[in-house]
Amino acid sequence: MAVVMLMVFGGCSSDTEEPDPVLNIYVYAPGKPTLTRSVIDPTEEEKKVNSMMLWVYKSSDGSQLGNITLSGAELESLNSQNSGVYSMPVNNMFARNPEPVDVYVLANVSSTNTGTTFDAAISKHTLEEAQFSGGYYYQFVNGGINKAVSKLSDEGLPMSGVIRGKMVTNQNSVLHITDANVRLVRDISKIRFVFSSLKSGDEFLYIDEVSLDANMLYRSDYLFLNDEHPYFRVGEQPLNKEVILVEKLKDANGAPQYVNRNADPRQYAYVSGMDESEYEDLIKKGLEKGELTEAPVVYLPESNKRLTGTVTYHLQSKPSEQRTAQFMMLNGDFRRNQTWIVYVYYAGSSKLEISSVQVTGWDHGGDWEHSVHNW
Repeated sequence: MAVVMLMVFGGCSSDTEEPDPVLNIYVYAPGKPTLTRSVIDPTEEEKKVNSMMLWVYKSSDGSQLGNITLSGAELESLNSQNSGVYSMPVNNMFARNPEPVDVYVLANVSSTNTGTTFDAAISKHTLEEAQFSGGYYYQFVNGGINKAVSKLSDEGLPMSGVIRGKMVTNQNSVLHITDANVRLVRDISKIRFVFSSLKSGDEFLYIDEVSLDANMLYRSDYLFLNDEHPYFRVGEQPLNKEVILVEKLKDANGAPQYVNRNADPRQYAYVSGMDESEYEDLIKKGLEKGELTEAPVVYLPESNKRLTGTVTYHLQSKPSEQRTAQFMMLNGDFRRNQTWIVYVYYAGSSKLEISSVQVTGWDHGGDWEHSVHNW
């Protein structure tokens, strides 16, 4: 979760020439979560900011006060020390007569990453209506690929943040934006599919595919959130096709890989009331012991629906008998910046058993201010 704090420094009244006022932008990179229910440490690449654009507009008429575009070495402090400060010139008239502003921030957003392109002079209205509609993370929408991505793009995960109608005040010749915390959040969520099977005789479980049902996702999603309930702005057109989340599990040689076994697969199922961080630790230990198998992580755009899908599998004793099991995200809809674990296991009965847990999600307490749980 990144926090952007904005301050404008104006010249003091004196006989000397006033210095050019600037808007100093303090950015805190994702990776230092606050108010989270669990200790989720994202990989370095999942929290990395490779590029960033920031625009400031007057709330009254939407006219732009300025903008900044940053990349490469300019973001070194942000990524290595989790914070950085950047300066944007503003005009003297505004510094002397401040008024409420709107601030929009995008990170790792581009035509190849999200199907969107923005220039410095973009209007506030265009930003408000901008949507993800293609690029790397939406390639299953318009392209021939019908599978969700399981690797990060070179540009990283797209992030966004916005504040609207924040007053700029003058205190001892220093102008600052009241309550100006823009929290950058990842616009993508991820799912971890974890599998296990009962260790019994010569029976082994093979996962052939995991797919998401049609009409679970949308063809596009808005970049920026609302300031009031329901906050989210998903697209208007559902994606009317299934999306493959996990392909057939294979070993290093390309042969079908059976799921790791243990004496009691139910020991790794989520139990109601269990702390999410405790559950993630349980899964971690099972993977380290070789008792669980994890598929490549799945990165998906958000949806206001409770995701459902199908796990296709077979048992070694009946290799030609392909079976299916349905899964449903139990804790709510699939919003941005969430992490889910879906645990699928065979305990010796006639069918698979499945549990899911939302490891991180929205913080509904206190002042909303776009506060979301960090990975």
